[in-house]
Amino acid sequence: MTDLSDGFGDDLSIEERIIANERLLKLKAAERNRIPEFWDDVLQEGRIVQWQVMEKRPEAAPAYISASMSNRIQEVINRQTWTGYESRHGRPTDPIRRKDRDSFDDPDFHTVASAAETLDKVIFAYHHGEILQALNSLTERQREYVYLRFWQGLTNPEIAARFEMSRSAVEREWNTKTKPALLEQLEHLHELVG
Repeated sequence: MTDLSDGFGDDLSIEERIIANERLLKLKAAERNRIPEFWDDVLQEGRIVQWQVMEKRPEAAPAYISASMSNRIQEVINRQTWTGYESRHGRPTDPIRRKDRDSFDDPDFHTVASAAETLDKVIFAYHHGEILQALNSLTERQREYVYLRFWQGLTNPEIAARFEMSRSAVEREWNTKTKPALLEQLEHLHELVG
């Protein structure tokens, strides 16, 4: 029997497979990403997850790689868990607690020093009940949304399932009613924390 393995048609390298998936990646990103300034970052996250999957599972089916891209894109958009960005449950790590800080020559020192003052103002406002008062002004459903999203870390699709609503209805409620109501009452804190 003749060996048909002549070098032609050998498996593509990981880099070549990622390049071949670029159109699919752009379609997935366009479906989910609504923030233009995140476009390049979302694409890069899709490339990274492909590389990770192909390294671990060289024989992974294209459908598995596609699903991995979809899940990663959705995660970074919803939770902001970008690769290389130190975070805890999708929230940025407090720069004051950075472990690598060893001198006042640090270029971030002035930012960190002013962050401590800002934190004091936020805590002071919290102790005076401004945040609690703003939350209490919301409807019960809106308060539950804020709790589930910001204290429990649920995504909009997860909250929509819990509320038995469509994702778009949940997002519309947040963007047109809940968020504006909170911003109106807490705008001065929003300006302090950026």
